[in-house]
Amino acid sequence: MKFIETEVIPYIESKYSLNDNRVLSGFSAGGSFVLYTIVTKPQLFNGYFAFSPAAWYDASIVVDEFKKGLPNTTGKPLFMYLSLGGAENKIITGSFNGLLSAIKTHAPLNFYSKYSYSDNAEHVENPYISVPKALKEYYKFREEKNIISANGY
Repeated sequence: MKFIETEVIPYIESKYSLNDNRVLSGFSAGGSFVLYTIVTKPQLFNGYFAFSPAAWYDASIVVDEFKKGLPNTTGKPLFMYLSLGGAENKIITGSFNGLLSAIKTHAPLNFYSKYSYSDNAEHVENPYISVPKALKEYYKFREEKNIISANGY
């Protein structure tokens, strides 16, 4: 995350004309990185997409750390999209439900989230189905929160 924050983002900003529309997206272990980033550096991005996040390992420690870190997300409006394949196993599904429960009980008012289950999708199929849904929901969030920039993004 430090590399992204201190090298990747500044480099991209120095080379391209950008707006404030930053989204971090990840699948499986990358989804866990998304969960970690939103609770440790919530200001780094506006949108966070976690597709079938690997939250089940080490007795769902990712869920516990996510729940503990949610109070750190107060401030600017943030959006999180979570998705899970409908055919994923019970361990993965249990941890996913733990993430949803954490959001329901511990997320601050500025934290907006949506989630979906991709019918009959296995772990590796879920992102293909979920990416368009996540983008649509994120754009609705930006419209509702009136954070669309002058160029419409």
